[in-house]
Amino acid sequence: MNLLPFHLGYAVSEEQQETCINQFKNKISNFGTKDFSPILTIFHPSWVHTKIHQHPFFEFLYLYKGNLTTIVDGESLDLVEGDLCLMNLNAKHQIFQGDNTKDVAFNLLVLPEVFQDCFLTITHSSSFISSFFQETFQYQMKSQNYLLFHRDSQECIYETILQLMITCEHSSRTNKNELLLGLFSTLLTELTYQYQRFATLGDPENRTGRDIHEIIQYITEHSNQINLSSLAEHFNYAPAYLSRMIKQYCGQSFSDILLNIRLTQAAQNLIETDDSIQAIMYSIGYTNSTWFIRKFRNKYGFTPKDYRKQHQ
Repeated sequence: MNLLPFHLGYAVSEEQQETCINQFKNKISNFGTKDFSPILTIFHPSWVHTKIHQHPFFEFLYLYKGNLTTIVDGESLDLVEGDLCLMNLNAKHQIFQGDNTKDVAFNLLVLPEVFQDCFLTITHSSSFISSFFQETFQYQMKSQNYLLFHRDSQECIYETILQLMITCEHSSRTNKNELLLGLFSTLLTELTYQYQRFATLGDPENRTGRDIHEIIQYITEHSNQINLSSLAEHFNYAPAYLSRMIKQYCGQSFSDILLNIRLTQAAQNLIETDDSIQAIMYSIGYTNSTWFIRKFRNKYGFTPKDYRKQHQ
């Protein structure tokens, strides 16, 4: 896959290497100032062996070609062609020297406020599954300092998006910043999808794991009658272990996830059906109207009755 229309211009001589390194360091140090876009894609000289460092912004390390080793929080990560490593503001990382004739890497730098704004833009989804994993993805980026993505199939299109961003950065278009912001929102949507596809809860017995998407999907489809014990039995986990892993992985307890699913379904039914509020409450598995109304108001800012009026 190659969408880059320009020659990358490998720097081979010592003089060329020094010039390229100085340009790279200048862009890094000045990123976030008024003269720079809030999103920046830059060629990362593979022959640079950086010291352990942190940045006040999110950094994506994309290996366009070859192999590269980076260390994040003391863990050695061997990147191969197509890999993408996303690091948050707390990530302590360094890159080992690569082969300047074979290895090509790019950095995508994003200011924290832009990262959060783009996530807020894509989180307004009618699909609970999509919005749940967007929230979980954000949670993981707060609890873990990096996430590593591998190009695995034709379904994985983040490379296409990244290469479009790189091409846009090297263009002379006057709407470059707007294009980069739009492409970055698309990139986050794609990474959330890939994260959702491969996220697993480890099985302590055989280590095969279970797709977390499958578990959340099952909760959604059986939300009006499910409980932790029946969920654990269906997926062959001990209830206490499953509860702990869901909380550790998702940042929410099983009961919080179930409540959000039920309230989301109630909100959709209020808009899409003429069923009574009591009938909707029963259909999602609740019988205490006072409790239901209070929880609904906490989530949506309106009582069920007022919420329906707002969307008529």
